[in-house]
Amino acid sequence: MNIINIIDDYLTTESDYKMKSHHPSGADNCSRQMWYKWQQAPVTNPPEAGAFWKMEIGNAIHELVFDLMKKAGMDKVEQEIVVKEEIEGLKYPISGRMDNTFIDENGETCGLEIKTSFGRGIVSIQKSQEPKPEHLTQIGFYLTYTDIKKFYLVYIGRDNAYRCQFVVTLEDGVMTYNEKKKPWVIGTYIKKFSRVENATSEPAREYKIAIKGGEIKDKFQKDKVEYKSDWQCSYCAYKDHCWKDVLEKAKIGEWHGDKTV
Repeated sequence: MNIINIIDDYLTTESDYKMKSHHPSGADNCSRQMWYKWQQAPVTNPPEAGAFWKMEIGNAIHELVFDLMKKAGMDKVEQEIVVKEEIEGLKYPISGRMDNTFIDENGETCGLEIKTSFGRGIVSIQKSQEPKPEHLTQIGFYLTYTDIKKFYLVYIGRDNAYRCQFVVTLEDGVMTYNEKKKPWVIGTYIKKFSRVENATSEPAREYKIAIKGGEIKDKFQKDKVEYKSDWQCSYCAYKDHCWKDVLEKAKIGEWHGDKTV
């Protein structure tokens, strides 16, 4: 018996999941990727087992944080609070799950979103004082569709337990996090969701790939120029399907040159 293989097979078995709502955690995804999911297009680049292990480790850390918050004496700690909103003009609702809520020292109900990654990535976030944009977007939805006025975004390293946090608020279309400010308008995403819902063919690609020798590469260098795929494409489960036309031309020599497209 190979325990690892058994677990790997379980983790990589595809489910029959069908999209029923728009998700705040994926609001910054490429519109074409969203459309593929709604159309239940076949996945051409499924995640390998290791990616699922990382997600499960992240889930375990979420459980640990919830347990430690209670042990530390924090007030009224709740876990996985469902947020669901029917929006005029959208066929499907917006729904997500907040990781936690709790009562702070001022008696205010606050939200908590936990993100895990390799520690080196979190060190970079701490130095730049810039959270991942998609994480701020997710929190923006929760601040819009709940009565919560303050959210904590906490990053934890899966490998070294490095930790940092941002306090996020949203008022009059301005998002503030640790004294920094940026415009954030929910209407931008409602329009995007509507376009995806009503698209009758593949929306335009929003990101780029680096192609060499007829294959998609994460990055390569040629003539002292570095070509690099956007990470959104590198990790997309539909990238070979999405770029099929370009790849086919490259393989038969009709796509000339090694470049980013």
